[in-house]
Amino acid sequence: MSHEDSDNWDPQFHGRSPLFAPLASMVAQHFSQLRDWPGLADFNRVFTEQPVMNAQGLNIHCVSQAAKSSSFAEAYEPRIYHQGELQTRLANWHDFFNFLVWQHFPKTKALLNAKQVQALSYRHQNAISERSIAEHVLTMFDECGAIFVSSDADQLDLLKDFGWWQLFWHNRKRFAVDTAAFIFGHGIFEKAINPYVGLTAKAVLLRVDQDFFQTDSRQQLAYLDVRLVAHFQQAEAVAHTKVLQPLPILGIPGWYPENEDELFYRNTDYFRVRTC
Repeated sequence: MSHEDSDNWDPQFHGRSPLFAPLASMVAQHFSQLRDWPGLADFNRVFTEQPVMNAQGLNIHCVSQAAKSSSFAEAYEPRIYHQGELQTRLANWHDFFNFLVWQHFPKTKALLNAKQVQALSYRHQNAISERSIAEHVLTMFDECGAIFVSSDADQLDLLKDFGWWQLFWHNRKRFAVDTAAFIFGHGIFEKAINPYVGLTAKAVLLRVDQDFFQTDSRQQLAYLDVRLVAHFQQAEAVAHTKVLQPLPILGIPGWYPENEDELFYRNTDYFRVRTC
């Protein structure tokens, strides 16, 4: 897909890369027959069939994006939290993927929203304009997040140490055997429609049992949803922005055709050397 075509509706987008694979079932079931972008009624039909609740137990539903308002109650995150209203722009990949992430990681999205509203409310009440570190971390993961999992701690350590060649090339056959990556951030999904070298996510690293890799995608996502909630409930998870690990996602074996060549991993502008 060219940059010029990236705003066009493509109901078969999920076949372009395995990174979209966890979304494929829902897209095929609800959107693959649409000749044009889904509308609010299409999104809310899915929310009716597969309800998603916010942290207050209110059902989430899509509404048109409102005009920008200075009112705290009318801001994006508070409307989700207090009214269950997910403001959604139509004919827009970014918001389309946000809808899909709410469906696939409902518990985590609800928690992130609740934490954002708590932080926003505190700043609003105390007339603080600057966002907190926790808000930056939460937004970074919401927009650009990924989950990197392995049953082998050494694999996780390779990622922490920027051991890209060893992890992605020498150990590439281990992906789907004892190691895997999942995209969470709707901003990353959007950019992956028209991928470019340099595309990097911010990952949470999780150790899992080997049994994890014997389950299907639906079970894996449900499990990760619970694990992410537990992770972000810890204060240290949002203590500083470096708690999220850089993950050059085009290096994931199978996710990008060029990474079938070892030379791809020699690009140190993309697969950077750790400096600290």
